[in-house]
Amino acid sequence: MKYILLLSASVILFSCAGNQSTETVAPAMDTPVVTAAAKTDSIQDVVKTDSPKVEAVKPVEEKTPLTQKETKPADKKKETKVADGTKKVIVDPNRETPETKGKTYRIKTYSIEGNILSIEVSYRGGCGQHNFELYSNGLLKKSLPPQIDVYLEHKKENETCSEDIKQTLQFDISPLRKPGNELIILNINSADNKAEWKL
Repeated sequence: MKYILLLSASVILFSCAGNQSTETVAPAMDTPVVTAAAKTDSIQDVVKTDSPKVEAVKPVEEKTPLTQKETKPADKKKETKVADGTKKVIVDPNRETPETKGKTYRIKTYSIEGNILSIEVSYRGGCGQHNFELYSNGLLKKSLPPQIDVYLEHKKENETCSEDIKQTLQFDISPLRKPGNELIILNINSADNKAEWKL
């Protein structure tokens, strides 16, 4: 009976050993998994090498601000506006013609744009107050084209300085409009200073 028990025990141990040998063979089946992982790594490497091709799109994005800069100058166009200090010409048919000699100022330049007469004057000052007004009797002279006289009057107060001052004056001359005339000549202070006013 002892021999029988020993044989049965050895058979059981042998069968267990066989099972272990089959289990050890199983890990050999994992080798394809390793190769699959290697393949996936190689695919990732290919993706990494392809990634710089995506960066080639960046210079195209940098060109877009240039087109925006080119359009900005068109937006910067502004219409000419009349200054806040614009005064209206004073029309008075009873006002006497002022003396044009011995004036306290000089007319440097003048121009008309629309209904605005701009006159650049120079005078001595810098400390006191200076005021300019434009007068006209509003009467048209019989000539072709018709003419109107306007006079620039200068008043100063508390002036003790003698610096050379330049100032641009602006006057609204729309009250001098006359219907039926496309062109009027403005005589500023005298016939020596003539400005064409296109209506």
